[in-house]
Amino acid sequence: MELDSRARIHLEWMFENQPALVKEYLDSNRLGELEKLLDCKLQSALNLVLRLKKEGASKDEAFQAAAEAILAPSDGPAMSDNPPDRLPYEDQMKVCAMLEAQLAGWRLQTAQGKGLGLARSPIGCGGR
Repeated sequence: MELDSRARIHLEWMFENQPALVKEYLDSNRLGELEKLLDCKLQSALNLVLRLKKEGASKDEAFQAAAEAILAPSDGPAMSDNPPDRLPYEDQMKVCAMLEAQLAGWRLQTAQGKGLGLARSPIGCGGR
């Protein structure tokens, strides 16, 4: 299983702009919280896409605007005078593999009827 491409866009942005936060999630075995954060960003981006399409933007324009505003803003810490060091590649691969394994497990549970139900996401924004 693979992460949604839009979630991966934000995760890649985090590797470059918030490496210490991702490393903290990884080292403290709290990738479920990272997964929730990615889901929240994705939901926010999709809401923006829907709003922009209602206002007349094309699908491509709306997705591009959402990516630039929410998923991978260009004004992140990586663009500052003192950018953080990108999360090491080995840690990036661990994070991706663990998130994909969690997602695959949830999908398997759902398919077997043991999960949270077909209508609910495995992760949510928790009111944020």
